[in-house]
Amino acid sequence: MLALALAGCATPSVVPPPPLPPPTPSAPNAAPSAAGAVVPPSPGPTKPAAEERHKAREAFGQAEELFKEGRFQEAIETYQRVADLYPQTMEGPKALFRVGYLYLQNPAGPTSDRGKAREVLHSLIERYPTIPQRPWAEALIRLIDQLEKGEKKALEVHQTQEALVQELARAKAEQERLLQEREALKREMEGLQQRIEKIKGENADLRAELKRLKELDILLEKQNQP
Repeated sequence: MLALALAGCATPSVVPPPPLPPPTPSAPNAAPSAAGAVVPPSPGPTKPAAEERHKAREAFGQAEELFKEGRFQEAIETYQRVADLYPQTMEGPKALFRVGYLYLQNPAGPTSDRGKAREVLHSLIERYPTIPQRPWAEALIRLIDQLEKGEKKALEVHQTQEALVQELARAKAEQERLLQEREALKREMEGLQQRIEKIKGENADLRAELKRLKELDILLEKQNQP
């Protein structure tokens, strides 16, 4: 059942819901319907009048036909009417389960409407706590919770990856800046070295000139002696 529901969440195709055993009477409990209207406390399916049972079966059959024809939104609406109008019949909880199941698969759209599916399935459990469909409903609710938890974790991982990518980009930019500064410093050092060598050459020329002048001065002094 879980594999079928999960497959329905992943693709637009629809897996028919599993056959549902007839519900059994349950303790009174009130819950809002998927449409938002408050439904009076239901003691579970009882023995309604034959006319009501006939109308419930007829409406449920119409919803089943709509489902088979792929008219999913109409099927959901018809199932919901069965659940709202005939809650005491066997078709009432079955129809409500079908609504939650279809919202989970959402064959009319690319993704499931898990919020509505959870709401409907919780409503089913609260209104009919002892029906045989309860384990299926609880299993689907757990599936929805697991899917959302997995998506949340995947989002956190994605955000962490994005943060790491941005940090790496900043580190790369900083590395490039440091390399550029290093190259600029290297060129500046080469320029200083060239100036130092030039100064050294100028100093050597100056010393040679001073030596020549000194020798010339000595020579002149000798010549001026009597």
